[in-house]
Amino acid sequence: MITQPFVIAHYFSTFFFPFGLSADSDWEPLQSIWNIRFFIGCGFIFLMIYISFLFSKDERLRPISYGILWFFLALVPSSSVIPFAEVLNDHRIFFPYVGLVISVCWAFGLLLMKYKKRLEKLPFSYDIMAVFIVMVVLIGYAFGTYERNNVWKTEESLWYDVTIKSPKNARGLMNYGLSRMGKGDYVEAEKCFTKAIAMWPYYYSLHINMGVLKNATGDKISAENYFKSATQYGGNTPDTWFFYGNFLCGQLRYAEAIPMLEKCIELSPASIGARSILMKAYNDTGNWSKLKDIALGTLQIIPNNPEALQYLEASKNQKGKIEMTEEEVKKDPSAEKYFDLSLMYYQAGKYEQCVNAGLEAVKLKPDYADAYNNMGSAYTLMKQYDKGIAACQKAIEIKPDFQLAKNNLADALNQRDKTSKIETVANESPSAGSQMDLSLSYYQQGEYEKSIVACKKALEFQPEYASAYSNMGAAYNMLKQWDKAIEACTKALQIDPEHKLAKGNLNWAKDEKAKSKK
Repeated sequence: MITQPFVIAHYFSTFFFPFGLSADSDWEPLQSIWNIRFFIGCGFIFLMIYISFLFSKDERLRPISYGILWFFLALVPSSSVIPFAEVLNDHRIFFPYVGLVISVCWAFGLLLMKYKKRLEKLPFSYDIMAVFIVMVVLIGYAFGTYERNNVWKTEESLWYDVTIKSPKNARGLMNYGLSRMGKGDYVEAEKCFTKAIAMWPYYYSLHINMGVLKNATGDKISAENYFKSATQYGGNTPDTWFFYGNFLCGQLRYAEAIPMLEKCIELSPASIGARSILMKAYNDTGNWSKLKDIALGTLQIIPNNPEALQYLEASKNQKGKIEMTEEEVKKDPSAEKYFDLSLMYYQAGKYEQCVNAGLEAVKLKPDYADAYNNMGSAYTLMKQYDKGIAACQKAIEIKPDFQLAKNNLADALNQRDKTSKIETVANESPSAGSQMDLSLSYYQQGEYEKSIVACKKALEFQPEYASAYSNMGAAYNMLKQWDKAIEACTKALQIDPEHKLAKGNLNWAKDEKAKSKK
């Protein structure tokens, strides 16, 4: 509210001198009234209101007063006591400027009429001079419009311009990074995202886009960490759950992906993208009742949708790939059929069954490298790192150039070493910080009970540790223990009222608790 008077003055000056326009400004709110811009803005508003009141008394000047009032009244929804995400935006002044056009044109016309006799004495024709002045002004604005359109010609040029004119705007950096990522320039895109995250560390969209980038460059571990962060910072937005669920489906981790996609649809029932992926997940995992429900729901949104009709028919037959393959294996067992079944179990998130089918495959074919590799990946996802490492090493021993097995081995070793190091530091040098690192590590691995225990240990060292309470609340949310999550997040906000992550986790817990009572 204390910033808007100067913003309005800025809008007024931009009408006459439209320089430095930015698609997304980086203006920040004033912190107090003891700022010269606050007094300049207030002085401008009082002066304009006084002029409007004064001119309203003269019928010939009344259109000027009318235009000024139009300008101010049209700005009320976007530049008054109503808070918006941005302090100012250029597009907010399109309609208010109609009033200024009325005022300025009428004032200019009155001046021309007032000094007409004097101007007619000049060696130039009065009419020609008036037209000349108007044409110069219009040509100047036309040239400015042409130049602005060149800047705004493409998404890339538009957002690059924002990064120059509004360097403190993380959203501008993110959008420019997206334009670069769209062209395959991942290095430049990552630079933009990294700078933006440093400015707005809790902006969930940035974490989503960084996750997409990391996934595209093959860094699956970092990608998942960014997607998890996005769900923490933007748990009430469907995009965070959609992108994480889509990523997990791409990794064939349906058991983990399904709750994410269900959450997305709960927040945005008409999300066709999420519905499409979820129908495939239900089909591949043989969850026929849920497949039928979501297919019918999708057909209500898009009647005769071919994909939904196909999945609806599958739900009636209740025979997916897993069931048919299981029947074939019983009738005519072979290493290849057991391996195919192992892959299907893996895709469905049934990692224990995946390992069991893999073991049957290697019994029939001891040198089956693909089966060992698949078991190794499943063991790693079950956090059984030593078994995962052993299985991947066996696959490489059989097939030395097996790159996928090498990647899975590196992943298992990295996960084991990372957890081991964090646990070692927490045990040997216990502190609030080391316990908090351990808690975050457990959270990322899905070990939510252990994450909570580590948070409690961190609080023993530092009782007023807001982040520890916040992370505990996030873990309770994942366990669907809403009351405990609310209690932990409330405590975090009592310590630090501006803790954004705690606010997000608290809102999530309250929403879910309310839904569970319905």
